Amino acid sequence: MPSKKSWQLCPQIIFVRPRFDVYKAMYKKSRRIFHRFIDVLKLLLLDEAYPDVTSDKQDIRSAIEIAQQIKKLCTTSWT
Repeated sequence: MPSKKSWQLCPQIIFVRPRFDVYKAMYKKSRRIFHRFIDVLKLLLLDEAYPDVTSDKQDIRSAIEIAQQIKKLCTTSWT
């Protein structure tokens, strides 16, 4: 949603200055993690993508298990 529309709907909104350097670093880190497991990652936005798990590099053979391992690595990498 555009900022102008957000402000119209919620005049008491507080805008926080974006930290693009942090976003970019986390984006790169998450891509590296995804590419450990798959070849194809269809990007939509900086924070949104669809992994194609048909190219299972680790021979896990389970989309759920791949997702759990990616989630675990992402969670432990950010803390």
